[in-house]
Amino acid sequence: MALKATPQNLLGSPQVEFKKELFDETIWAKGYSIRIEKAYRCPCEGKTGNPLSSCQNCQGTGYFYINPIDTIGLITGINHNTEYKEWSVQNIGTISLSIRDNESNTQEKISFYDRVTLLSRGASQASVFGYHSEVLEIKDNGLGGKFVYLTYKPIEIIDSFYFVASSQALVKVDDFNIKADNPYIVEFPTLPSVSNGVITIRYKNMIQYHCLDLPHETRYSTVKNSNGRLDTITLPTNAICRRAHLVQVERPDYDGTGIIDNTYLE
Repeated sequence: MALKATPQNLLGSPQVEFKKELFDETIWAKGYSIRIEKAYRCPCEGKTGNPLSSCQNCQGTGYFYINPIDTIGLITGINHNTEYKEWSVQNIGTISLSIRDNESNTQEKISFYDRVTLLSRGASQASVFGYHSEVLEIKDNGLGGKFVYLTYKPIEIIDSFYFVASSQALVKVDDFNIKADNPYIVEFPTLPSVSNGVITIRYKNMIQYHCLDLPHETRYSTVKNSNGRLDTITLPTNAICRRAHLVQVERPDYDGTGIIDNTYLE
Protein backbone atom coordinates (compact mmCIF):
# COMPACT_ATOMS: atom_id res chain seq x y z
CA MET A 1 0.00 0.00 0.00
CA ALA A 2 1.44 3.37 -1.07
CA LEU A 3 1.80 6.35 1.24
CA LYS A 4 -0.30 9.39 0.36
CA ALA A 5 1.15 12.87 0.04
CA THR A 6 -0.23 15.58 2.29
CA PRO A 7 -2.83 17.62 0.34
CA GLN A 8 -1.99 21.24 -0.45
CA ASN A 9 -4.13 23.81 1.36
CA LEU A 10 -5.91 25.72 -1.45
CA LEU A 11 -8.19 27.78 0.80
CA GLY A 12 -8.39 31.33 -0.55
CA SER A 13 -6.22 30.59 -3.59
CA PRO A 14 -7.60 31.71 -6.97
CA GLN A 15 -8.39 28.77 -9.26
CA VAL A 16 -8.30 28.56 -13.06
CA GLU A 17 -10.99 26.30 -14.46
CA PHE A 18 -11.11 24.98 -18.02
CA LYS A 19 -14.41 24.38 -19.78
CA LYS A 20 -14.17 21.00 -21.48
CA GLU A 21 -17.13 21.66 -23.76
CA LEU A 22 -15.45 24.74 -25.29
CA PHE A 23 -12.32 22.76 -26.18
CA ASP A 24 -14.39 19.97 -27.71
CA GLU A 25 -16.61 22.41 -29.60
CA THR A 26 -13.55 24.14 -31.10
CA ILE A 27 -12.13 20.84 -32.34
CA TRP A 28 -15.46 19.81 -33.82
CA ALA A 29 -16.07 23.18 -35.50
CA LYS A 30 -12.56 23.85 -36.86
CA GLY A 31 -11.04 20.39 -37.23
CA TYR A 32 -10.56 17.97 -40.13
CA SER A 33 -12.48 14.78 -40.70
CA ILE A 34 -10.10 11.90 -39.98
CA ARG A 35 -10.16 8.13 -39.73
CA ILE A 36 -8.09 6.52 -36.96
CA GLU A 37 -7.06 2.88 -37.36
CA LYS A 38 -5.50 1.05 -34.42
CA ALA A 39 -1.97 -0.28 -34.93
CA TYR A 40 -1.18 -3.74 -33.56
CA ARG A 41 2.13 -5.58 -33.58
CA CYS A 42 1.59 -8.83 -35.46
CA PRO A 43 2.33 -11.99 -33.42
CA CYS A 44 3.61 -13.74 -36.57
CA GLU A 45 7.10 -12.56 -35.58
CA GLY A 46 7.21 -15.11 -32.74
CA LYS A 47 10.21 -15.11 -30.44
CA THR A 48 12.60 -14.01 -33.17
CA GLY A 49 11.09 -10.53 -33.48
CA ASN A 50 11.09 -10.83 -37.29
CA PRO A 51 7.67 -10.76 -39.03
CA LEU A 52 6.98 -13.43 -41.62
CA SER A 53 7.03 -12.20 -45.20
CA SER A 54 4.27 -14.71 -45.99
CA CYS A 55 1.90 -13.48 -43.24
CA GLN A 56 -1.43 -12.37 -44.70
CA ASN A 57 -2.37 -10.49 -41.53
CA CYS A 58 0.40 -7.88 -41.72
CA GLN A 59 1.76 -8.50 -45.25
CA GLY A 60 5.19 -8.96 -43.70
CA THR A 61 5.32 -5.43 -42.25
CA GLY A 62 4.97 -6.53 -38.62
CA TYR A 63 1.89 -4.31 -38.08
CA PHE A 64 -1.79 -4.64 -38.88
CA TYR A 65 -4.51 -1.98 -38.58
CA ILE A 66 -8.07 -2.60 -37.41
CA ASN A 67 -11.20 -1.04 -35.88
CA PRO A 68 -11.33 2.27 -37.81
CA ILE A 69 -13.28 5.15 -36.31
CA ASP A 70 -14.24 8.37 -38.10
CA THR A 71 -13.95 11.51 -35.99
CA ILE A 72 -12.73 15.12 -36.08
CA GLY A 73 -9.19 16.28 -35.28
CA LEU A 74 -7.59 19.71 -35.06
CA ILE A 75 -4.43 19.72 -37.19
CA THR A 76 -1.58 22.23 -37.14
CA GLY A 77 1.81 22.13 -38.86
CA ILE A 78 5.08 21.79 -36.99
CA ASN A 79 8.17 23.73 -37.88
CA HIS A 80 11.09 25.25 -36.03
CA ASN A 81 11.71 28.97 -36.32
CA THR A 82 13.62 29.04 -39.60
CA GLU A 83 14.56 32.72 -39.51
CA TYR A 84 18.33 33.08 -40.08
CA LYS A 85 18.63 29.28 -40.08
CA GLU A 86 19.13 26.71 -42.79
CA TRP A 87 16.04 24.72 -43.70
CA SER A 88 16.02 21.19 -42.25
CA VAL A 89 14.15 17.99 -43.11
CA GLN A 90 13.85 17.17 -39.40
CA ASN A 91 10.13 17.93 -39.24
CA ILE A 92 9.15 17.40 -42.85
CA GLY A 93 5.68 15.89 -43.21
CA THR A 94 4.94 16.26 -39.48
CA ILE A 95 1.73 17.54 -37.91
CA SER A 96 0.28 18.12 -34.47
CA LEU A 97 -3.10 16.42 -34.00
CA SER A 98 -5.53 17.20 -31.17
CA ILE A 99 -8.65 15.09 -30.63
CA ARG A 100 -11.34 14.95 -28.00
CA ASP A 101 -10.80 12.70 -25.01
CA ASN A 102 -14.19 11.06 -25.31
CA GLU A 103 -14.78 8.99 -22.18
CA SER A 104 -17.94 7.48 -23.70
CA ASN A 105 -15.99 6.14 -26.71
CA THR A 106 -12.48 4.96 -25.93
CA GLN A 107 -12.01 3.93 -29.59
CA GLU A 108 -11.42 7.63 -30.30
CA LYS A 109 -8.16 7.49 -28.33
CA ILE A 110 -4.95 7.46 -30.36
CA SER A 111 -1.73 5.61 -29.59
CA PHE A 112 1.73 4.99 -31.03
CA TYR A 113 1.89 4.05 -34.74
CA ASP A 114 -1.89 4.31 -35.19
CA ARG A 115 -2.75 5.28 -38.75
CA VAL A 116 -4.61 8.55 -39.43
CA THR A 117 -6.27 9.21 -42.80
CA LEU A 118 -7.64 12.63 -43.78
CA LEU A 119 -11.20 12.55 -45.09
CA SER A 120 -13.51 15.16 -46.53
CA ARG A 121 -16.21 16.76 -44.41
CA GLY A 122 -18.40 16.83 -47.50
CA ALA A 123 -19.87 14.10 -49.64
CA SER A 124 -16.71 13.24 -51.59
CA GLN A 125 -13.52 11.95 -49.97
CA ALA A 126 -11.64 12.81 -53.16
CA SER A 127 -11.77 16.53 -52.32
CA VAL A 128 -9.03 16.01 -49.69
CA PHE A 129 -5.94 14.55 -51.33
CA GLY A 130 -2.22 14.82 -51.92
CA TYR A 131 0.22 13.85 -54.67
CA HIS A 132 3.00 11.32 -54.24
CA SER A 133 5.78 10.03 -56.47
CA GLU A 134 7.82 6.92 -55.75
CA VAL A 135 10.10 4.38 -57.41
CA LEU A 136 8.67 0.87 -56.98
CA GLU A 137 9.86 -2.66 -57.62
CA ILE A 138 8.06 -4.31 -60.52
CA LYS A 139 6.50 -7.64 -59.57
CA ASP A 140 5.25 -10.47 -61.78
CA ASN A 141 1.77 -11.90 -61.18
CA GLY A 142 2.76 -15.27 -62.64
CA LEU A 143 0.51 -14.82 -65.68
CA GLY A 144 2.79 -12.56 -67.64
CA GLY A 145 1.39 -9.34 -66.17
CA LYS A 146 3.35 -6.83 -64.10
CA PHE A 147 2.23 -4.85 -61.04
CA VAL A 148 3.49 -2.65 -58.18
CA TYR A 149 2.40 -1.97 -54.59
CA LEU A 150 1.72 1.69 -53.76
CA THR A 151 2.43 3.23 -50.36
CA TYR A 152 -0.84 5.22 -50.31
CA LYS A 153 -4.34 4.36 -51.45
CA PRO A 154 -4.60 6.01 -54.87
CA ILE A 155 -7.44 8.19 -56.11
CA GLU A 156 -6.01 8.62 -59.60
CA ILE A 157 -2.81 7.57 -61.38
CA ILE A 158 -1.18 10.59 -63.05
CA ASP A 159 1.64 9.00 -65.07
CA SER A 160 4.50 6.52 -64.98
CA PHE A 161 7.99 6.11 -66.49
CA TYR A 162 10.74 3.50 -66.65
CA PHE A 163 14.48 3.78 -67.27
CA VAL A 164 16.30 2.38 -70.31
CA ALA A 165 19.78 3.92 -70.35
CA SER A 166 21.64 6.98 -69.13
CA SER A 167 21.82 8.41 -72.66
CA GLN A 168 18.15 7.81 -73.49
CA ALA A 169 14.92 9.53 -72.50
CA LEU A 170 12.67 7.81 -70.00
CA VAL A 171 9.85 5.75 -71.48
CA LYS A 172 6.36 6.95 -70.54
CA VAL A 173 3.87 4.20 -69.72
CA ASP A 174 0.22 4.79 -70.62
CA ASP A 175 -1.25 1.31 -70.11
CA PHE A 176 -2.01 0.87 -66.40
CA ASN A 177 -4.99 0.39 -64.11
CA ILE A 178 -5.80 0.24 -60.40
CA LYS A 179 -6.65 -3.33 -59.37
CA ALA A 180 -10.38 -3.58 -58.66
CA ASP A 181 -10.20 -5.80 -55.55
CA ASN A 182 -7.04 -4.26 -54.11
CA PRO A 183 -6.66 -0.50 -54.74
CA TYR A 184 -3.06 -0.43 -53.44
CA ILE A 185 -1.99 -2.41 -56.53
CA VAL A 186 -1.42 -0.85 -59.96
CA GLU A 187 -1.26 -3.30 -62.86
CA PHE A 188 0.71 -2.85 -66.11
CA PRO A 189 -0.78 -5.34 -68.62
CA THR A 190 1.64 -4.62 -71.48
CA LEU A 191 4.80 -3.49 -69.65
CA PRO A 192 7.96 -4.97 -71.28
CA SER A 193 10.90 -6.30 -69.32
CA VAL A 194 12.63 -3.40 -67.54
CA SER A 195 16.39 -3.79 -67.12
CA ASN A 196 16.69 -2.36 -63.60
CA GLY A 197 13.37 -3.82 -62.40
CA VAL A 198 11.75 -0.61 -61.12
CA ILE A 199 9.25 1.96 -62.32
CA THR A 200 8.41 5.49 -61.17
CA ILE A 201 4.80 6.47 -60.67
CA ARG A 202 3.03 9.67 -59.63
CA TYR A 203 -0.50 9.56 -58.30
CA LYS A 204 -3.22 11.42 -56.43
CA ASN A 205 -3.66 9.78 -53.03
CA MET A 206 -5.46 9.69 -49.72
CA ILE A 207 -3.29 11.54 -47.15
CA GLN A 208 -2.16 9.28 -44.32
CA TYR A 209 -0.05 9.73 -41.20
CA HIS A 210 1.28 7.56 -38.39
CA CYS A 211 1.35 8.63 -34.76
CA LEU A 212 4.98 8.94 -33.58
CA ASP A 213 4.67 10.65 -30.21
CA LEU A 214 2.05 11.61 -27.63
CA PRO A 215 3.10 14.83 -25.87
CA HIS A 216 -0.30 14.84 -24.14
CA GLU A 217 -1.37 11.19 -24.03
CA THR A 218 -3.75 12.17 -21.27
CA ARG A 219 -4.73 15.62 -20.07
CA TYR A 220 -7.16 16.56 -17.38
CA SER A 221 -8.17 19.39 -15.08
CA THR A 222 -10.59 19.99 -12.22
CA VAL A 223 -13.77 22.04 -11.93
CA LYS A 224 -16.02 22.81 -8.99
CA ASN A 225 -19.35 21.03 -9.04
CA SER A 226 -22.63 22.34 -7.63
CA ASN A 227 -21.60 21.14 -4.17
CA GLY A 228 -18.36 23.11 -4.22
CA ARG A 229 -16.26 19.95 -4.64
CA LEU A 230 -13.62 19.42 -7.30
CA ASP A 231 -14.50 17.06 -10.13
CA THR A 232 -11.96 15.76 -12.65
CA ILE A 233 -12.55 16.45 -16.35
CA THR A 234 -10.59 15.17 -19.34
CA LEU A 235 -9.28 17.57 -21.98
CA PRO A 236 -8.26 16.95 -25.61
CA THR A 237 -5.25 14.72 -26.14
CA ASN A 238 -2.40 15.61 -28.49
CA ALA A 239 -0.30 13.49 -30.85
CA ILE A 240 2.60 14.12 -33.21
CA CYS A 241 2.04 12.38 -36.55
CA ARG A 242 4.13 12.01 -39.69
CA ARG A 243 3.33 11.20 -43.32
CA ALA A 244 3.24 7.44 -43.85
CA HIS A 245 5.97 7.27 -46.50
CA LEU A 246 8.41 9.01 -44.12
CA VAL A 247 7.85 6.47 -41.33
CA GLN A 248 10.21 3.56 -41.74
CA VAL A 249 8.72 1.14 -39.19
CA GLU A 250 6.05 -0.15 -41.53
CA ARG A 251 3.98 0.44 -44.65
CA PRO A 252 0.19 0.59 -44.83
CA ASP A 253 -1.92 -2.54 -45.18
CA TYR A 254 -2.95 -3.62 -48.66
CA ASP A 255 -6.69 -4.19 -48.48
CA GLY A 256 -8.39 -6.69 -50.77
CA THR A 257 -7.09 -10.15 -51.60
CA GLY A 258 -3.92 -11.29 -49.87
CA ILE A 259 -4.61 -9.55 -46.56
CA ILE A 260 -6.81 -10.78 -43.72
CA ASP A 261 -9.07 -8.18 -42.11
CA ASN A 262 -9.03 -8.69 -38.33
CA THR A 263 -11.42 -5.83 -37.51
CA TYR A 264 -13.97 -6.89 -34.91
CA LEU A 265 -15.77 -3.59 -34.20
CA GLU A 266 -18.22 -2.22 -36.74
